[in-house]
Amino acid sequence: FPQRNYSPKRLEGRLRRVLSEAHVKVNAKDWKSTSLAEKETKLKVLSGVIMHMKLRVPSRMLNNVHTVGDLLQELSEKPQSKDAGHPVAAFYAEKASELPSNMKFEPFVKGSRSIHARN
Repeated sequence: FPQRNYSPKRLEGRLRRVLSEAHVKVNAKDWKSTSLAEKETKLKVLSGVIMHMKLRVPSRMLNNVHTVGDLLQELSEKPQSKDAGHPVAAFYAEKASELPSNMKFEPFVKGSRSIHARN
């Protein structure tokens, strides 16, 4: 699925609709505190999020979501950009003063090295 960017208000509205279609009894005082602790309820809601909202549901969400508020928080977070940097490069940048001068990070570029004996 492409990652959809919903405004917070629109995300809440869609999530309320998913809860309604999944027949989840919503806490009247604070709908965000509605429990998703039951496995069947959580499965119905997360399936609805995938089908109706076209949002990805990473496996960490299965463990981190206990209430509707938790789910809303998880869905609101922007995924980390693939251009955010390489974790090893970040390590080398942070520890540059502590590392020997002959240690440096060279990112792999496909096709830049000749690894076959014939070449």
